[in-house]
Amino acid sequence: MESAVFSGSFDPFTLGHLDLVTRALRVFSEVTVLVAHNPEKKGFLPFAERLEIVRLSVQGIPCVQVDSWEGLTVEYMKTHQIRNLLRGLRGPLDFTVEQSLEWANKRLYPDCETFYLRSSPQFENVSSTLVREFIRHGADLTGMVAAPAIPRLVRSC
Repeated sequence: MESAVFSGSFDPFTLGHLDLVTRALRVFSEVTVLVAHNPEKKGFLPFAERLEIVRLSVQGIPCVQVDSWEGLTVEYMKTHQIRNLLRGLRGPLDFTVEQSLEWANKRLYPDCETFYLRSSPQFENVSSTLVREFIRHGADLTGMVAAPAIPRLVRSC
């Protein structure tokens, strides 16, 4: 089996993301969660905090690595000789966006293969945007983010 990269800004990392990672381990021998860093883009959470929340969320799960990268995901994949890119789909609109990204990634890295996993039904409506709104309004994050990350998220904001 081969490894895969699951990349995103993860601002913040949700249980939907975690579900995709754990399900991908049925197919791939290892999954690297790649936290994208764009210094020109201001995120809700500072980059270091996003990285730490991902680490807290996946702690104890064998064969999951966490890394960060500034630049194109396919450049990271080339550098680390990884051909498989994992992407999550919550609904049909996600697929429309992902098709364009897949095309661009294939042009830049012909060996890149994109694998799509649909969100599990209980996570279809969980998005980083929704979690950010819950954080802003002091709402309960249970069932939306990993339990070890909740205190960190509450403290960050």
